[in-house]
Amino acid sequence: MSLIKLRFKIAAINIFWIISSSGLLVKASPLPDKILIGIRTGAERIGKLTFVNSQPHWDGYCKEFSDELKSQLQKNGQQNVVNIVQIYNENRNKSDFPRYDGLKKKIANTDQGRIRETTIDIECGPNSIPKDKEKWKWVLFSDPFLEGVKKKLLLNIDAYTDLMNTPPSERINFLKREPIGVLEDTNTEDVFKNADYNMRIYKTRVLLIEGLKTGLYVEHPTRAYANDVSILETDHEVNLKRNNKFMIYPASGSLPGIDSSTSYAIAISRHTSYSGELLGLVNNTVNSPELKKTAKAIKESQDFKEPSENNLHTFHPQFASVFIALALVLAFFFLPASGRTKIIFRFLNNAVNISKKIMESIFAKGL
Repeated sequence: MSLIKLRFKIAAINIFWIISSSGLLVKASPLPDKILIGIRTGAERIGKLTFVNSQPHWDGYCKEFSDELKSQLQKNGQQNVVNIVQIYNENRNKSDFPRYDGLKKKIANTDQGRIRETTIDIECGPNSIPKDKEKWKWVLFSDPFLEGVKKKLLLNIDAYTDLMNTPPSERINFLKREPIGVLEDTNTEDVFKNADYNMRIYKTRVLLIEGLKTGLYVEHPTRAYANDVSILETDHEVNLKRNNKFMIYPASGSLPGIDSSTSYAIAISRHTSYSGELLGLVNNTVNSPELKKTAKAIKESQDFKEPSENNLHTFHPQFASVFIALALVLAFFFLPASGRTKIIFRFLNNAVNISKKIMESIFAKGL
């Protein structure tokens, strides 16, 4: 062997050793007998946990991902057990409970809410693929399972009404003057840093929701909250109980001037002996026809019908009052006395219920 070839061989061995020791080379080895998937519950279309007869019941993309992962294993003749656990750090201060904590620090959660020490193999949820992956260099991201995630606002009704009363050409300026709550250390914060909005940073969603409800949060009063639409839907549904005093805007598309190229991916730890094989399995799973169909449905659900501005501004309760009064007069003159009281009472009860539904439909977010 010539001296030049020997030198090349030694150099190649050194380069391989450096890459391997740095963790840049994804390792591959047999998967563990039990694979634990941690699911974030911040976006119910992605991961939703309910209890039926005290037993956990999962819905959403991540549940279908878990089922498809099992199917992929079985197709390969593997009998690994796949279990689901709820992510513990959801809705908590990210300085104490950072993103992907369960992949590294053994902090996860049982379905009954008790903390236990366990390491998850896979994290599934509304996990945005970061543009700067250096911060998360110990995390491997799968192929995107949802692309084109839209950023919208959850506004209280006062802010929404003010916005709708603003000429369309001036609404972008209105929004850029409005203090907008954004969660710390998230993709949304990164996106807003590059946009000309009046951003207010909150450490947790709990504080942000409270600030939105009261508008009087001491540090950062806000009438608007920015996030991915799937997360805002869940906050409106779960944390605000679909209160009609809050609206999602815009109905179609993302906020003006906001990058809407965010994609979600599955996260796994880079530093395991089986990370390479697990990543391949996860990619096969998210690219399966079944999950592609589910992801497409979620993407299409990001836009919805916007309440009519005419409904917001021209509905007058006195019209309903005149209609009810006229109906009562007709009932009084044309119904027999014996059944008049009962029928009038029933009519009033139905009128009240109908009026409630009318108002709810006017202020519903259109889903």
